[in-house]
Amino acid sequence: MQEVETKVLEIDEKALRARLAELGAKQIADGRLRVWWYGVPNVGEEEQPWRMRIRTGHGKNEINWKGKAVTIAGATTRSVEEIETTTEDPEALAQIFLKIGLELRAYQEKDRTSWIYKDWRFDLDQYPNIPAFVEIEGKSEEHVEEAIKLLGLGGMRTWTTGERRLIEQVYNLNWHQMHFQQNVKCKKQNGNELCFL
Repeated sequence: MQEVETKVLEIDEKALRARLAELGAKQIADGRLRVWWYGVPNVGEEEQPWRMRIRTGHGKNEINWKGKAVTIAGATTRSVEEIETTTEDPEALAQIFLKIGLELRAYQEKDRTSWIYKDWRFDLDQYPNIPAFVEIEGKSEEHVEEAIKLLGLGGMRTWTTGERRLIEQVYNLNWHQMHFQQNVKCKKQNGNELCFL
């Protein structure tokens, strides 16, 4: 599957929710997500050829393989190859990832509300200490731009280079450790603090 998406930053959350309700968008999920990212050991973040993700929340456990994102200069979207499925036992899968030599790279929590409207998907995301943003997924760059106008978000800052760079470059926070809860157990690995509940 190929995702075409962009993020619109620092939105007015109440206004976005009101506009989606006015359009009749169907809310499909709401709640906290927990995400563990795995990658190739001894390879820097920028050089990772792909990433594996285990994500729990919204009543399901997902596993994703994500290829490198493709962003065309000047474009407001990016395209990412993704393969997704579910698992009944995310903890066993995490152990398999480690046994086959993958490295746990990061742990995050975020609150997400998701809607579907026509051929678009909208994910309102809130990380700790970061203003809310909405991720818009569509069929093409033009399709995503149409949704931006439909929501009244034209002229707002968009972001296409992924959440890690957004968190690190725009908000100067540690992507490897984004959690709301204070009772998270952490350990040092390759200079990063990785957290588990």
